[in-house]
Amino acid sequence: MPRALQAVSCPDMAGDSENKPRTIRMEQDLWDKLGPAAMANGHDRSGLIKQFVRWYLRIPGAQLPQRPGADDERSAS
Repeated sequence: MPRALQAVSCPDMAGDSENKPRTIRMEQDLWDKLGPAAMANGHDRSGLIKQFVRWYLRIPGAQLPQRPGADDERSAS
């Protein structure tokens, strides 16, 4: 059975008026796996989420974030 959703804050650079902290709801186990998976590809959670949203909204030039390799996915489980 999936664990309950938990509110998680995604802080960005302090004092940056364009990148204010936002709160999202995500299962804790997904959040815990996202950090190492993002770092394996040179991102942090916030940057990865922003990159995905830009792609999802079809912002010109936006690209779908690279997923971790199969080996990375097994080690994150």
